[in-house]
Amino acid sequence: MEPRNYLADAEATPPAAPAAPSYGYPRNEDLAAGKEATEPGPYWFYKVGESLRRLIAAAGFVPDDADLNMVLNAVQEFDIGINQTLQDVVVSRTAGITYYNVGNKPITVYMISNVSTDIELVIDGLAVSKYQPNSNIFSVAGIVPPGSSYVLNITGGSVTSWVELK
Repeated sequence: MEPRNYLADAEATPPAAPAAPSYGYPRNEDLAAGKEATEPGPYWFYKVGESLRRLIAAAGFVPDDADLNMVLNAVQEFDIGINQTLQDVVVSRTAGITYYNVGNKPITVYMISNVSTDIELVIDGLAVSKYQPNSNIFSVAGIVPPGSSYVLNITGGSVTSWVELK
């Protein structure tokens, strides 16, 4: 995953962490008090740079010198609702079947049913939303983390709406 571009004097290997680092917050130079300005050092720049590169890669992007929005775009890839749309998936979903969030962002599942018996939404084996009838129209919803499974269990009735934000 390149580029790691610097103006001059770059090394071929990462710098070592400082043996005796200074802790606290940066300060300005104060010559009258005999205090030098805080010096971040090569390891600090390496640590920050590599953290940003890993964020960019985890979002599925390749570092690009010409793209000054890489970090913003990468962060938005992990935000729920950002670059996602509501999708009506009722014709491709069936109650009682386990589905998986195969994306890299959480999804929100909204369901409406006209059943008059029990209904529950189960995520990774845990019932996160459940209704026992006192009414014939109701809904359940839940956020599904990346890589997690979800299933809608219904006893009787049918699903009339199934929408997912993904």
